[in-house]
Amino acid sequence: MSDDREGTRVPRPRHRPDTSAAGLRTRWHAESLRRDWPRDLPWDVPATSAVVTACFEGALLSETLPDALYALADERLAEAASPADFERDIEALACCLDDGPAADELIGLGRHAIGAVLARDHVLGELYSPATSFRSRTAFLADLTGPAAAGMPVHVWAARWRPAARTWSATATQLTVASVVRTALRDGESATYFGPGCLAVLLASPGRGAELDELLRGVTDLGPVESLIHTRPDGPLERWGRWLIEVFPELIEDPLP
Repeated sequence: MSDDREGTRVPRPRHRPDTSAAGLRTRWHAESLRRDWPRDLPWDVPATSAVVTACFEGALLSETLPDALYALADERLAEAASPADFERDIEALACCLDDGPAADELIGLGRHAIGAVLARDHVLGELYSPATSFRSRTAFLADLTGPAAAGMPVHVWAARWRPAARTWSATATQLTVASVVRTALRDGESATYFGPGCLAVLLASPGRGAELDELLRGVTDLGPVESLIHTRPDGPLERWGRWLIEVFPELIEDPLP
């Protein structure tokens, strides 16, 4: 644009890129959408701010960015994003930074973060049921047969009931029973499901079985429950294995992986 009356040229206003943290966040979001971020999943989660701040402060070599990326990966998976979605999202962020080793390092840190969260969830999944917070069957059997219990009586309470015909209803019953029993467990006790209608608890003392029976009697619509207390035999591990199959015949139809 010019002003003919003065015979001078007025410079056009130039658009200056927003180099603030907010500007980086806006560019990252736009680039992630361009790279097919799922439209039905939230992009702006709490950890995005921490990642932007760490990148904006040049914290690639500090602990700030790895921790922020780990938190972001955790939140992304919790919102049902896939690992591939997360990696594309981090690549979008790297594209918004200056070219060079910093972007490559960011992508590498992102891959490590999603791998760490997946590994954590896998390990916990092998040890605990995410739905009930009870031990997995494998972890429970390790508790039952581990060296910490050697040379002392080990008692297991096993309760069985007729599971509901529909899978969702049987699961709902399991969750109800778990919510009642979980808060009653004492130090050193652990619990697991061996089937849709079979709950086992490693007891601190045999007298605890009566307390657990009373708890189950308070569960509405559970139906008749049969419970027994089993004492682990002495002897070699092979003898324990046969005893476990006798106590938990559910393992025959559904063996451990």
